Amino acid sequence: MLYILKETGYNRCHLKRNNIYRVLETHKDMNLTMPYAPYYFSEYLLKDFPEVKKASRLKYIYGVTFLKGEENIHENRVFAADPSVFDIFTLPVIRGNKEDFLKDPSSIVITESIAKKYFHNDDALGKEMQMKLNGQNYHFKVDGIIKDIPKKSTLFANIFCHISFVWERSKQYFPDDKMKYSWKNANYQTYILLPDGYNVKQLEKKLPDFIKKYSDKANKAVYTFQSLTDVYFHSRNLKNCPKWGDLQKLYYLLVVAFLILFVAATNYIILSTAQSVTRFKEIGVRKTLGANRQMLINQIFTESVVVSVLAIPVAILILYFSLPFVNEILNTNLLLNLLTQWKALAGMFIITFSVGIISGGYLALFLSKLNPVEALRNISIINNSKSWLRFALIILQIVVFVVLLVFVQNVANQIQFAETSDLGYNKTNLIKISLEDDDFLKNHPAFIEELKKNPDILHVSAASYTPPAFGWSKIRLPHVVDKDKLVIVEALDVYYDFSNTLGLRIIEGRSFSKKYGTDSVDAVMVSKSAVKALGLPLHPAGTRLKKGKNNSATIIGVFDDIYMRSFREKIVPMIINLSDEYLPEMIVRYREGTDSTTIAFLKKSFRKAMPEEQFDYSTVSDFLKYQYKNEIQLKKTLDVFALLTIFISMLGLFALSVFLIKQKTKSIGIRKVLGASTKDIIKLVAKEFMMMALIANIIAFPVAAWLANSWLKTFAYHIEFQVLPYLIAFFASLVLVFATVAISAYKTASTNPAESIKYQE
Repeated sequence: MLYILKETGYNRCHLKRNNIYRVLETHKDMNLTMPYAPYYFSEYLLKDFPEVKKASRLKYIYGVTFLKGEENIHENRVFAADPSVFDIFTLPVIRGNKEDFLKDPSSIVITESIAKKYFHNDDALGKEMQMKLNGQNYHFKVDGIIKDIPKKSTLFANIFCHISFVWERSKQYFPDDKMKYSWKNANYQTYILLPDGYNVKQLEKKLPDFIKKYSDKANKAVYTFQSLTDVYFHSRNLKNCPKWGDLQKLYYLLVVAFLILFVAATNYIILSTAQSVTRFKEIGVRKTLGANRQMLINQIFTESVVVSVLAIPVAILILYFSLPFVNEILNTNLLLNLLTQWKALAGMFIITFSVGIISGGYLALFLSKLNPVEALRNISIINNSKSWLRFALIILQIVVFVVLLVFVQNVANQIQFAETSDLGYNKTNLIKISLEDDDFLKNHPAFIEELKKNPDILHVSAASYTPPAFGWSKIRLPHVVDKDKLVIVEALDVYYDFSNTLGLRIIEGRSFSKKYGTDSVDAVMVSKSAVKALGLPLHPAGTRLKKGKNNSATIIGVFDDIYMRSFREKIVPMIINLSDEYLPEMIVRYREGTDSTTIAFLKKSFRKAMPEEQFDYSTVSDFLKYQYKNEIQLKKTLDVFALLTIFISMLGLFALSVFLIKQKTKSIGIRKVLGASTKDIIKLVAKEFMMMALIANIIAFPVAAWLANSWLKTFAYHIEFQVLPYLIAFFASLVLVFATVAISAYKTASTNPAESIKYQE
């Protein structure tokens, strides 16, 4: 309940959330959607559509440090925005006039925690803050202080500066204003505020004419709007943005939680029924004294609800001590505070009350219909009652267990498949490092040569991005044969020695080399899939590849396809260009067994070269695991749920076996007198339950296959159907059922036959 409320509570802090929309840009031919728009998109919207009340651009600023005394502090939640951002989102003001926020391009607005961090108890309003970005200093005046933005917000800023700051900085790359007005420059998150009750689809219908008015004919992008209420759960398929919540994972957890609740409720019915034989005389006496059926039903319902409600304090206590473990497997930070979490408490009471009513229903109907004469004589009615219902409940419990076990194994096998498959490069002993300092990026070749002097460093290179990657860079290239056909390929810029550093497999030709002076201006490498997609000759090395209207290069080598991203995405044909400009990711291959010393050396070297920048690195192996963190968390969670289901199911099975064996005590004693052994008795009792286990497996296998297949289809590359998970689940269910029943049957089977025959039902 706590986790569900947390996950579904994002962006509720913004009061106008139902009227706030984010612009999405889709390129259908590239199968690509991004939450970005061109620089002037918001201004054009405000100009042409009066229904757009407010609009604001947002741009995340990387690699920012602020000066605090002599200390440079890295801040990773700095955004450039329009002043209207404070009218769109709910950002309560502590100090300053909201109408004046960001009116001055040299002003900033900070959160309360940032104010305390840099100015302690002093009033930060009007004070100066010094920012350092890519080796340059910028001075800002604090114009406003707002409350800290709640953690359950997809807007996670704590410092805002004016949007013009970003563009002014970009002038060093684009001296004129062409890119400012270009629709190719779609790098700005854009949010709009619409009137209450306005249907956003009406605005979307007007966009095609709007695009034609301001854009050029070459722009094939489609623009739509995404509600702020959908941002958290519906951003996973968008490129270059945080992945936020996993709706599929939440659905799985909800279904499994419901199944466990179902198993627990059915167990209550089974356990209560097994114990109900001790109440036959009580029911008979009460009926003889005049109690009607409704009175008995009310009593049993009340008992059931009271028992369920009394479980709440125990559940809260268990939750309190298990919360750290829950946070670990779910990768979250749930807190237990009953004073503020009234929704969770109310939900717990409603669910508990409902379970009490539902689970007590069968027992109430079962006991209230007893014949008073038979009840007083304590005559067993097990054969006259609807025993099929109890058997059905046990079968369903085993079905849940088998389905969970098969599904968990498929998840585990898919994770193992992703982690052990050949990715087209050598993922071991490889470190990737993010570079953000512009001055350093211009001079990184000299730094690379310096790193190579360390004998533990085997190869060093740099690239626009490296696998495993979240970013992308796709371009359209003309097909060699069908000139009118454009092929989408991924374009990667790299430095020398990239192939050796990453461990690419060169199928034909060679990689880039300083021995060939023309490589820097007239060379390109292509992937195996690019050869096929572009219609190149079977052996394309030495042929020319057209990269644009007036641009072509010689193919010097063909490399095997590499998985740039997770197995959820298909491999895209790739070309690799040689470059020594703006390559913001460095990769280092080091000698095996020198992890700690190499990382320490790299950290020291980077601090010497860039003392004010943060050393941001990750091993490729760790990064690959991070790509599948949701799948790993899902497996861990399902492991726990599967164990809970097994435990609860076996309790119910044990109770039912005790119930049935108690009814057969006299017949078991007679069989023993006639020569039956303890082993024969156990086989006899277990036979019925083993049949239930077989039926459960027959029902569970198609359900498990459908569920596992549905999940695996979310991956572009996945394991094929495997029999082993089903065999393991089948034999595990049979063994557990037999062991549970055998334990309960052994005591009765070992009892003196004379005592068993004397037993009165």
